[in-house]
Amino acid sequence: MEPWTDDELCVLATDLESPLAERKRKVTRDEKQKIQRTLCAFANDILGLQRPGVLFIGIDDDGTPSGLSVDDKVLQDLGNFVLSGALTPRPAHHTRPLTLPGGQRCAVLTIDPHPLPPVRFNGDVFVRRGPQTTKATVEDERRLAERNRAGQLPFMLREAWEATSDDLDDVLVARYVERVVGQETRALNHRPLAHQLRALKLVGSTGRPTHLGLLLAGCDPHAILETSYLQFIRHRGTDRTSPIDDQQRLDGPLLTLLERALEVLEAWNGHPIETSAARHVIHPIYPARALREALVNAVVHRDYELPSPIYVRWFADRIEITSPGGLHPPVTGASLTADGSETAYRNERLAEAMVRLGYAQRFGLGVVQIHAAMAENGNPPPRFEVGEHHVQVTLPARPV
Repeated sequence: MEPWTDDELCVLATDLESPLAERKRKVTRDEKQKIQRTLCAFANDILGLQRPGVLFIGIDDDGTPSGLSVDDKVLQDLGNFVLSGALTPRPAHHTRPLTLPGGQRCAVLTIDPHPLPPVRFNGDVFVRRGPQTTKATVEDERRLAERNRAGQLPFMLREAWEATSDDLDDVLVARYVERVVGQETRALNHRPLAHQLRALKLVGSTGRPTHLGLLLAGCDPHAILETSYLQFIRHRGTDRTSPIDDQQRLDGPLLTLLERALEVLEAWNGHPIETSAARHVIHPIYPARALREALVNAVVHRDYELPSPIYVRWFADRIEITSPGGLHPPVTGASLTADGSETAYRNERLAEAMVRLGYAQRFGLGVVQIHAAMAENGNPPPRFEVGEHHVQVTLPARPV
């Protein structure tokens, strides 16, 4: 949720009232229910604007400051409009003073759109399409209930409300459909493309792209999923203070990002020749299969709601791949062994897509494959570090 800056709030305070802004000269007992109905409407965000609604106290209807003295009691009274229990479920809110361009102050209460609407005020639902707050129609309540169901979906299957169908790359969408749907099925499938994309979970019920659709075939996933990129750093030495030989930020849809990332890793992966054997045997520093599985695991299992990218740090003696998000139950650190006894997916649909695209061989075998590939190439076994908000796999280099 993108908060308002002070400059934006100053514009809203003096501009025309809108679906996102309401002004009151002061708080009175008679105005209390009107204010709470407006807050209810802000929380329901019937237009899907995905910005906080703003209530200004201390601004006249014409946009001029009323000279209200903004103190702790005024801010506390504003907060009590939300905390009184009349609004259910309770929306996220924030109160603070705002200094206007002329030096006068007003009080500001912002209300975030609720992820699981409808929000009700004393049992009734209110919405806002313009400067007026009105009681919701049956159709309004149906739309809000549908958004509630969508909000309870796994993150990958939720629609990105700030995106439109134009945010999907038509070429990549066609490429994805071609790779994951058999030729015979495509020949027999006469459904409109929109229906096919919904069946593949690339778009949701309203036609907006899902997070899965944006990640796989979005024109610019980073514009909406800001940390959906991969940061590659090649250190000359064995710690993070050593000189950096190469660093690249790799972003874009996964259909192209993974290919570029694997090319970067392959370019740095040397192939020493084993001369002690009866004949020369070429061994890479790191087995390609282990690199591929570790990278795909990081992409599939990361938490895309955390504000951190995937990091690939290549040192002189090891590679560290760090993925945001802890392990998904019931998997624990003890499960990350060569046997791989437990499997769970935070992003099951994304894991399925990686298998169907050929980036992973089978479900649940990523860690097993990493262990096996490292052993076959003569590398020490991989090490896994599990934190509350990250998982890191370390691949030691093959001894020369």
